[in-house]
Amino acid sequence: MSNKRLQRDSVERPGPPPSGIPKQRLPRWLSTCLRLICYPFMWMDLIAQKVTQWSTPPPYKITGGCKQRGHCCHYVLMGWPPIMDKWPWFGKFWVWWYTEVHSFYMRGYDLEDESNEVAKVMSCRNLRDDGRCNSYLLRPAICRDWPRIEYGVEPTLLKGCGYNVELRSGRGRHKQQQVDEEGEIQRKLTSIQRELQEEEEG
Repeated sequence: MSNKRLQRDSVERPGPPPSGIPKQRLPRWLSTCLRLICYPFMWMDLIAQKVTQWSTPPPYKITGGCKQRGHCCHYVLMGWPPIMDKWPWFGKFWVWWYTEVHSFYMRGYDLEDESNEVAKVMSCRNLRDDGRCNSYLLRPAICRDWPRIEYGVEPTLLKGCGYNVELRSGRGRHKQQQVDEEGEIQRKLTSIQRELQEEEEG
């Protein structure tokens, strides 16, 4: 699972594999069946997220619309927490699920942010030349809730994306400061957890 690791603000972005897009080994009918089995659970999760955002609105909101440029289909980020490396079998299954069931393929490099959070970069086989999705109705949650809004973190968008990030009305500078402070607290907690883990391993 070891890939080239780049910083998120790095301008270097390796292109598609030189040998072309790898073929999906799992039969199409089988991957479709697996998606249909998970479909109701995915929707329950998405509805729960919507209810949470409705009852407790996050500080940011998404405006605009998709321009079908396919940028987000070329750079899909799959979170890679430490447990994936600690339990390799789980990491292998996760990669298999996304690449064989959801038709993504690995780009061969990872991105790491300032808090050492790692994400593997994928692209999608279902992206058509016209920018549309070849499996739109059964697309996974990682595609359905993009751009993703999280509490305490400003959403990030790809260059050229048709969506925009706006601060909700009435939140103002005070709310922005609160969001920044929450993000700083989370980064400090992550740093402390990492130090404790290193002490235990030492």
